[in-house]
Amino acid sequence: MKDLAASGEILRRGVLAILITAIYTTLCWRPEWMTLAGIDYMGRWFIDTHACLSAGDAVAAGLNPYIDNPLDMMRRPHRYSDWWFALHSLGLTRADDVWLGAIWGLSFLVVALFQVRVRTIGELAWSAAFLVSPPFVFGFNRGNPDLLVVIVLSVTVPCLLALNRAVRWLAPASIFIAAGLKFYPFTAALVLLRPGRSRREVWMMLAAFAVLTLWFIYDQRESFRYFVTDPPRPSGFFTFGVGSVAQALQLSSRMMTALLMIVFAATAVGSWRAMPEWIPSPAVEAEYLRFVLGAILLLGCYAAGVNFGYRLVLAVWMAPFLWTMWRAEDLPATCRSVGRVVGVLLMGFLWIDGASCLLINLSGPRPQTQIDHWMDNIMLAQQPFVAALMLGLVWLLVPFVRRGLTFLLAGFSPPESPGKS
Repeated sequence: MKDLAASGEILRRGVLAILITAIYTTLCWRPEWMTLAGIDYMGRWFIDTHACLSAGDAVAAGLNPYIDNPLDMMRRPHRYSDWWFALHSLGLTRADDVWLGAIWGLSFLVVALFQVRVRTIGELAWSAAFLVSPPFVFGFNRGNPDLLVVIVLSVTVPCLLALNRAVRWLAPASIFIAAGLKFYPFTAALVLLRPGRSRREVWMMLAAFAVLTLWFIYDQRESFRYFVTDPPRPSGFFTFGVGSVAQALQLSSRMMTALLMIVFAATAVGSWRAMPEWIPSPAVEAEYLRFVLGAILLLGCYAAGVNFGYRLVLAVWMAPFLWTMWRAEDLPATCRSVGRVVGVLLMGFLWIDGASCLLINLSGPRPQTQIDHWMDNIMLAQQPFVAALMLGLVWLLVPFVRRGLTFLLAGFSPPESPGKS
């Protein structure tokens, strides 16, 4: 029976691979179809790969790409660490953007294919809906470094669960490398709270990561300064974050951040008090930790400001456990209910902008003012649902953090007083 189930899963994964290959190949052949779904093709592929390579070229030419990068096709300033400049030292220039971006994109799809599960036909359809959603296509089209972040962090959970101690130390190393590519993966360090190892090892791992983080902040202080003072400010469809809420409501970004942080804190307190203790079984622990990893990263990005929609590629890790929560009988009822709501909201979030753009574009010629009005209303209408999704993630993450902190701090509990004889 086990062999039969395994062969069935291999078959379904093959079907998923064929489906993904067919869809992405079709979009490469007819890129104008992406435009119908709101993905701005701009006449070429992998423009974000081009931006990373052009930054190294600019440094080699004596320019400061953090201020202005005339070598980038869109003159975008560099907003990542100076690690990217090493690409030029390796002999890679912006002339290599197409083949390098294609390798990044294809490698991402291969990794993503093995991050999802296909235990049933229903889960195959669920996983496919993630992998071919507009944000995933958007990230692939741009050749964005977020694809590399997913590739690097895909080893984090397997390393963390490894029996060999040396291999487990590769988990914080992978998080640090990903954070060197794009700053936001530093938040993924929360996954290191996972119990199941010696308390001393967890403390050592967190301490070592903290030291590396402080060194990185000091070493990249100029990169951080430009990023903090002049961050990217995307707007419109295929964006999300606290800043998007502020834009839609025409409010101060700082005020909206403060309000949402208060709501998030209240939700965290409620979850801490209300959610029962739950320890994942060995059969689901890996997908649970991947869910935690993806949820932490998405929450951190949402709270940090405004993000392009392709950052939703991080949700690839969340798909299996969200599917499991629909049927898992050993999960607390509250957790299962919240998980179902989160799954529905996340799927809607992945498709709402692309579907809206497709309907608008297929409705025939319209005045641009009317299209802008529709888009503004759609952006405004989706903000409560996106905020509810993030609150659901907070609710589901708090039990993991609570369990990790309880384990970590147990060694500081005072010993019980011996009873009188």
